[in-house]
Amino acid sequence: MQANNIGNKIIRYMIPLLVLVVFVVIMQGGIYKLGSQDNKNKVYHYKSLLASNIEAEKWTNASADLDELEVRWNKLIPRLEYHAEMNAITGIDVSLGRLKGFIAAHDKGGALAELGEINKYLDNLTE
Repeated sequence: MQANNIGNKIIRYMIPLLVLVVFVVIMQGGIYKLGSQDNKNKVYHYKSLLASNIEAEKWTNASADLDELEVRWNKLIPRLEYHAEMNAITGIDVSLGRLKGFIAAHDKGGALAELGEINKYLDNLTE
């Protein structure tokens, strides 16, 4: 009877502990998902293309690259929701909106400034 009682105590302590460990692994799994997904690489790829088109003042190409960057970013957001701070995700969304305005206005300086802010937010996501 004594051994059975000890087994019950172990089970009562192990189940909550295992549940907590599983939740921590799931919550921290965003780091793995961010680093291993193709969408992350596409976001960086289109961000790079966008920067070069803004530098060259190819506004039509920059607008197309921005549209594709937004599509890739929106596919990446669900993978980041549990890992990243919502401020960073919202900041990138706001910067993409402003960037769209600067590109429409053909404002090279403003567009590059917003792109720099997006870079900073993306760097913070991977830390």
